Formats: sequence, C-alpha cells, structure tokens
Amino acid sequence: MTLLRLDISNRFETDKNLKNLCIFAFTLMFAALILNSSFAMKNPSAVYCEGLNYTYVIEDTKEGQHGICILNNKTRIDAWEFFKGKVVKEYSYCRQKGYEIKTIKDREKCGKFLTDECAVCILENGTEVEVTDLMNLSFRETVCGDGTCGMPENYETCPKDCPSGSYDNFCDGIKDGKCDPDCKEKYGESAIKMDPDCAEILNETICGNQRCDFPKENYETCPEDCPSGGYDNFCDGIIDGKCDPDCKEKYGESAIKMDPDCVEILNETICGNRRCDFPKENYRTCPKDCPSGGYDNFCDGIIDGKCDPDCKEKEDVDCVNNQTDMPKVFHLTNTGIDTGVLTLAVVVVVLIASGYGIRIYIKTRNSVPK
Repeated sequence: MTLLRLDISNRFETDKNLKNLCIFAFTLMFAALILNSSFAMKNPSAVYCEGLNYTYVIEDTKEGQHGICILNNKTRIDAWEFFKGKVVKEYSYCRQKGYEIKTIKDREKCGKFLTDECAVCILENGTEVEVTDLMNLSFRETVCGDGTCGMPENYETCPKDCPSGSYDNFCDGIKDGKCDPDCKEKYGESAIKMDPDCAEILNETICGNQRCDFPKENYETCPEDCPSGGYDNFCDGIIDGKCDPDCKEKYGESAIKMDPDCVEILNETICGNRRCDFPKENYRTCPKDCPSGGYDNFCDGIIDGKCDPDCKEKEDVDCVNNQTDMPKVFHLTNTGIDTGVLTLAVVVVVLIASGYGIRIYIKTRNSVPK
C-alpha cells in the first residue's frame, strides 16, 4: 500500500515537472516568434565596424565562422575584440573623437549585446557612455518606412527614414541649411564642394584639414596640421633640423636651451639681443641694439651730446659744438669770438694784476717806519 502511494506521488511530481517544462518552452517559442516578427538584431560587432567605415567580413576557420573587421590600412582584427575596445584602440570611435576608451564588464550596460563586456568612451567631464550609444547606432533589421534610419539605410536608399543633412554614412549634398556631417567627416574643408551648406566649415578649426589654424592649433594640440619647426606660438623643441621660430622669438639667444636646432641662432643677427651686429644692424634698423652716437655705419644725426663717428662735417649738430678732431683753442663759439684768445687775455690780465699787486705790497712795506 505504501509502495503504491509512493509510485503515484512520483508520477504526479514527474507530470508536474513536465508540465512546467512545456509551459517554459512554449513561452520561449512565443517570445522568439514575437521578437522575430518585430525586432531582429544585427551583429553588434559588424554594425560597429561598418559604422566606422571599415569592412566587415566573415571567415570560415577550424573553430567555425569568425567575424573580421578590416581597417583602412588593411589590418585584419577580431571584430568582437575591436567592438569591446580590447584591440587597436587608436582606431576606435572614442579615440577618433578625442575621448579615452575603456572596456567594462557590466551586464546592465552590455547585456543588450548578449555579452557582459563592451566599450565605453570617457567624456571630458568623466562620464562614461557606451560607444554605440554615442554613435547613435541602430541594431534593428531595418525596413524602409519604419521611421528609423538604421544601417544600411541612408538618404539615397531610404529618404523616408534618413532625411537630408543627417548622419547616415552618405554625403547627400542637399541644400537644406544643414551641413551634412557625412560630408564634413569625409571631405574636411572640401566638403563645401559636395554640400553648399558646408560653407560654415571654412571658419571652423578642424584638426586634420592640413591647415594650422593659429592660435587654436599648434604642434602640441594638432601635429597633423602644425608640423614641428613651424610658427604656431608653441616652442616644440623637436630635433628636426629647423630652429623653431617660436623658440627664437620667445627666448632669443637662449632658444638653444629649448631647441637644439637653434645653435644656428648664435651666428644670426637678431634685433633685441643687446648686440649691435654691424654691418647688418644700425640705429635705423635696430635702435634697441645700436643706440644713437655709436659706430654702426649710419649717421643718425640725433642731438644727444655725442658726435656720431659715422657722420661727416655738419651732419650732426653735436659734432659742430664738440669738434673733437680739432685743437680746442681753435674752436669758435656761436658769437664768433676766439675762445683761445679770450682765455689767454684773461690769463695775461690776471698776471699783470698780480704783479702790480705785489709791487704795491713791497712798496708799502718798505715805506713803513722801522
């Protein structure tokens, strides 16, 4: 009797488990049908790869099919590893936009990709944003007319979902008052030829447009546009055979300490180095180094109390009043009186007066009664 009860109990438990299993399987099938009919997800690694204008291919290996992302330089990398930010980070979306990239393990943020690892961009304020969210990528199997511009749709293939002037990996060039971001990204300053609305780009500072937009750009902020040794208000000090003009301008002869290439500066003529480099410099070309009245092969004629040795007779007033090349006795005053004769006359008068005074003193002394 006891055995019968146990057998009935076991069958009941088995039937109950089987029933629950069937309900669970039915639920999964139902959910799959619903998801399949409304949303089919694309391979995230493929979407990310192609979203950066790289090429995604599937290769057959011994382990099965493998997704490969081919960069513009023909480098082949694992698409999923690239998507997670683990390899060639310098080619990632984050680095292209000037952000740092980091791989995180977070089911909440990464679970939508059916993985617990994904990449985030670290913004300037320290905020971490999942890279595909920042790129505004869609992983839906899109249908033209569903109101969503998803890959591979663009303005050309589906203008209903992808209006002109939007980011859809296609430079449409439509005059709509909006510079197409795809034109700007692909063609830089030449985007104006593709889209008239991109005239605004000419006034923008864009690193990589082959123009050093000083003062916003310099060798430190954008070496692509501002090569070393160029004038960009930044002394780079790179050994490239060129003395950086910014080092020379800011530090003068001390520039050699900032840029080894500036050793040439020691043999150069630089106005402001407190050295009158005759004959290249003179009072007219560099009064800082060559003050008036100095020998610099230039008659400045400045009234400064110094007869300029470079001046000829009567070219410098100071030379007329102070003719150092003639005996002082022959110098004439402005009144035309010979100062030498005048001086001699004064001396003679003093001597005569002195002699006359002595004679009177002696005569007076002798006449005094003893």
